Amino acid sequence: MKILSQSDIKVIHFSTTHDGGAGFAARRLNAELNIQGLSSIFIAIKRPSYLPSLNEYALRRPLFKSLSSFVTTRLQKNLSRKIDFDIIGVTTLPVKKIIKSVNPASTILHFHNFYNLVTLNQMVKLSRHGFRIMVTLHDQRFFTGGCHHSFDCEMYQSGCAKCPLVSTKLSYLPGLSLKTLSESDRIEISKFLIHCPSNWIASTARKSKILKGNKIVVIPNIYSHELASAACDYYAFYNFNKDKISQKLIVGIANASKESYVKGSDLVNQLILDVVKMKIDVSFLYLADVSKNNVVTDFWQSIDYLLILSRIDNSPNVISEAKIFGIPIIGSNVGGIPELLSENTDYLYEQNTELVKTLTSDFRDRKFNTLDKELAQKRSEAYIEKERDRGQEFLKIYQEF
Repeated sequence: MKILSQSDIKVIHFSTTHDGGAGFAARRLNAELNIQGLSSIFIAIKRPSYLPSLNEYALRRPLFKSLSSFVTTRLQKNLSRKIDFDIIGVTTLPVKKIIKSVNPASTILHFHNFYNLVTLNQMVKLSRHGFRIMVTLHDQRFFTGGCHHSFDCEMYQSGCAKCPLVSTKLSYLPGLSLKTLSESDRIEISKFLIHCPSNWIASTARKSKILKGNKIVVIPNIYSHELASAACDYYAFYNFNKDKISQKLIVGIANASKESYVKGSDLVNQLILDVVKMKIDVSFLYLADVSKNNVVTDFWQSIDYLLILSRIDNSPNVISEAKIFGIPIIGSNVGGIPELLSENTDYLYEQNTELVKTLTSDFRDRKFNTLDKELAQKRSEAYIEKERDRGQEFLKIYQEF
């Protein structure tokens, strides 16, 4: 096997959006690779909120495709009230232009969130033209035909022939893209390198019908250098002698939506209601509320704990962000969350019908204390030091691929 030198490799990261879990993870990886000296760029669909940084680019798409994307996305929202589906998408990526203008011998095309950007068939086409295709599984939709999270359903192991998560009349839709693949398509897909941020999603991918023959690597997502710098500055100028006794316990919630079933938003809402009803001296702060008017770092500097009550989750970026500031996590024991938590610092709760009741009791009994900033600073420094060389793991994978 020939291993290319770092100077011979170019990586192009594709993500439908510049934000969200996949978008942020992809941009942080791109930034890290450039720091390491690798030729790497990030491309996402142009949006008013997307302000590309160094080695980042916005992909324009025609108005009719934007409208089509909006319509198909809205229609698929009605498939299930609990689970997100991305089955029918609108292609945006200029595949023919890539084939003509980019050298496949030295270029790795790394796809993150690719819904409404490129289809699986187009990825197969690019692979046939000699491009090395790498896919990061930020959720399960690649091997379920569009279902973000299968929960206890294991139909993906046999090809998602009939989805039990949608109405009977439409149950054939999720597996449609997988059914239409030819044998030669499947052989081409087996050449894709699959990156998983958690062992949990890697184990499900290995059981899937479409990816069971692929090479799968597990590397946690890259941390944010920008937040790490902000954390170092914050603790460098923080007044550790200020009175901490009068501080009220503040619990942070980083859910992007206050209505997400998957993220356990209903559980969070019930917990807040119960805490208020019992007059427990705890405040809750949403990241979304803070970031509307202030910088994101204000959120991390304000909270004592990060609360994550997801019903299923892969590798939430917010856990890394909390650890950058040395903030302990209160999380549910699902998916890849346990892999990211520390036994000595964080709190893990079983995701069951007693979860809210148990947490309410623990808040009432003062199980959680306000954050010791000096201890948080030490945890922050240790975490940043531990994650500093994570980019080297990706470099090695790219070179071998």
